[in-house]
Amino acid sequence: MYLLFPHMVLSEKDYRHLSVFLPRLHSLQVLRAPAVPEWGREQFPGWPAIAGPELQEQIRVCVQGYRSFGVLHGESSLLASLSHDLMAKDAVESRFRLQSELKGQGEHASDAGREMLIEAATFLEMALDLDEKEMELQSGLAKAEGLEEEFREILGITGDEEPDESLEALDFSLRSGNVDLSFMLRKRIVSWYRLFSRNMPETSPVFVAITGEVVEELLDPVQSAFERAGKHFERIDLPLGSIPSLEQLDVESFGTLIRELGEAGVLAPYWQAVEMTLRDPHNAAMREALEAKSEILRKRIESFCLGKGGTFEDNRVQLGLTRLDQCAHADIWKCSDRSGYGLLAKEGHLRELPSIVLSLS
Repeated sequence: MYLLFPHMVLSEKDYRHLSVFLPRLHSLQVLRAPAVPEWGREQFPGWPAIAGPELQEQIRVCVQGYRSFGVLHGESSLLASLSHDLMAKDAVESRFRLQSELKGQGEHASDAGREMLIEAATFLEMALDLDEKEMELQSGLAKAEGLEEEFREILGITGDEEPDESLEALDFSLRSGNVDLSFMLRKRIVSWYRLFSRNMPETSPVFVAITGEVVEELLDPVQSAFERAGKHFERIDLPLGSIPSLEQLDVESFGTLIRELGEAGVLAPYWQAVEMTLRDPHNAAMREALEAKSEILRKRIESFCLGKGGTFEDNRVQLGLTRLDQCAHADIWKCSDRSGYGLLAKEGHLRELPSIVLSLS
């Protein structure tokens, strides 16, 4: 089982690439399911993080409170609220707001572990809102850049020419705000672990990150802990596959590509080779088999993209594996979040979960 970590939604291009690299990818779900492309509904299901209507209602009350705050004071104020209020680790104001939202919501409202869960769930649900807004903005900017290029072609402006002053108003070089998928990444990781610990699947999942930045943020506290203890910190990094970016394909062409890869028997053998490598990344024979399957996959996609007039030499996407043999996911969580680990960690399961993380680059 593969599980998106620590985000809860992907961009269209990441959905496309991960649909090639992995047979199925679950995402943690608090209150509502993220917006998944129609073609990916089966391949990208949600994984419920919260069980019980009472707890869900308490989370819904908190989320609605912050959404109302954002409506009244604007998104920038909402970001400040998330950064300095709800997310402040020991802030009195944060505790006061959380407790005021929960007032009258049940006899367990004062339970420290329960409040931690509600805080984590509220943060991740709000982060989902912000991520989706950012993706909509980026999609709009991409369309604007395309329109700008078309307009320049109509006017006969080449890439080396500069438009005159009368056309300066047509500049679409907009910039998004300070909200992106790296926003409060450490808090995302901590909150994700707290929720995941309450409803873990029976089979050991493999965590999948959108960028290598997630991996570095995740492992930094572990490395620091090892260095303080005088222990040698060692990590395994392996490439699992590289393909041309599928971002430029239209929806119909992308669907045709996936269908052809499936009918040609290319995807399933690659997925199986990845799974075998994850079980034993030290096994050279497994890595060689994966490399062979990955090469077949890469060539088939390159051939398809060339047939569509695509270029890909400088625009590739890679799936990589990072693993620590010296500790499990329980140890990683504990290094980042001692208080949450002490209150919420369950015995056994996380301790037995190998510290493997996949990431796109």
